[in-house]
Amino acid sequence: MPLSAAELADLLEARPPGSRLWVRASGRSMVPFLRSGDSLQVLRCGAEQLARGDVAVVRRARSSLVVHLVVQQHPLRTATFRGQLDPEGQPLGRVIRVRRGRLSLPLPPLSRPAVWLLHRATVAAAQGAPRRALLLLRDALSSAATLPLRRALAGELTIRRLGPDDFDQANLYLGDHLPQAGTLENHRTGFGAFGRSGRLLGVALIPTGNPPFVRHLHVSRLAAGMRVSEQLATAACEWARCEGHSELAAEVPERESALIHSLLSIGFQRESGKHRPPETPGPPTPLGASGAPSGPDSGSMDPRRHAAGESIRLVRKTVAPAHAGG
Repeated sequence: MPLSAAELADLLEARPPGSRLWVRASGRSMVPFLRSGDSLQVLRCGAEQLARGDVAVVRRARSSLVVHLVVQQHPLRTATFRGQLDPEGQPLGRVIRVRRGRLSLPLPPLSRPAVWLLHRATVAAAQGAPRRALLLLRDALSSAATLPLRRALAGELTIRRLGPDDFDQANLYLGDHLPQAGTLENHRTGFGAFGRSGRLLGVALIPTGNPPFVRHLHVSRLAAGMRVSEQLATAACEWARCEGHSELAAEVPERESALIHSLLSIGFQRESGKHRPPETPGPPTPLGASGAPSGPDSGSMDPRRHAAGESIRLVRKTVAPAHAGG
């Protein structure tokens, strides 16, 4: 027989600090972060162990128990995810893990900034400011504050050359993020960054023709800040070396300073002067239409971005394998 809110509050209050207890969420006050039916693991603790961005379990009255967001630490205040403040209450614990079906999401202290940014985006949307909410959510998804949480979600990354078995997933990724790139079959070769369960999180594509040229490079927001673009470009350089090419080039629009910085950090060098992007087949779709994060290790590039603008030509030398003389 399920416990009432008052009985559950008594049970949690009687447990020693540091103990853990699973409870089930009910209600819509924390949507979209929590939903009815979610399983919540609660760490028994007091107000001194709670901070802004934590999801706290609070006893508001003798028969009322809520799971709401901490919005102020001194004095402790909580609110719904849409920003409605709660009356003062007695904090009993902190949610440290959420289970929803097969998904299990840890909520360590490092997740506080990410949860807070998501809360602010939700409040902005509720107040009728969808663009501001979208910008806040975008920043939350790719900010340094969310990096530890995103690392846990992405899992260990693997960088490798794309093969025939990857075509379906790669083409779906290109359709979502780089529609101007066409399909993988239209390129000479490509490299992918794969996360947990083989999920594609970034690509670097080299079109047909010589000399080889990294034309499209894109990293998803989930993998922003994980040096994925550097790893993809390095894999492309290694491929060029094995193919006998002495260098690998990239034309990057001048405004893509973060991507330029990333490539310079792994041995690419600027060629003197500025260059206009070469004319290439296909419609002139603006670079970054997918909303790639602007971080020092992520980005999206296409030499068609500025048909009338300037770009920076970057070149990295490779050491071609020696050929035995006859």
